[in-house]
Amino acid sequence: MVFDLTDKRSFRDVGTWWDEVLKHSDCDPKVMLLGNKLDHVENEKSNRRVKEKETRAWAEVREIPYREVSA
Repeated sequence: MVFDLTDKRSFRDVGTWWDEVLKHSDCDPKVMLLGNKLDHVENEKSNRRVKEKETRAWAEVREIPYREVSA
């Protein structure tokens, strides 16, 4: 599941996506959470709207890996 690090709403939607994955899966799904647009948040004029601590905690509770990337 991918969300935009510069858009808080996209992270809030992850919960809905997670529920849909579980609802439509008949086994233990292999899921990874990716925060995209890392290149937009690493500079001094950061556009980051979603805190890494928050996303890591969300993924940890659900026991799924989390990474931040640029695509």
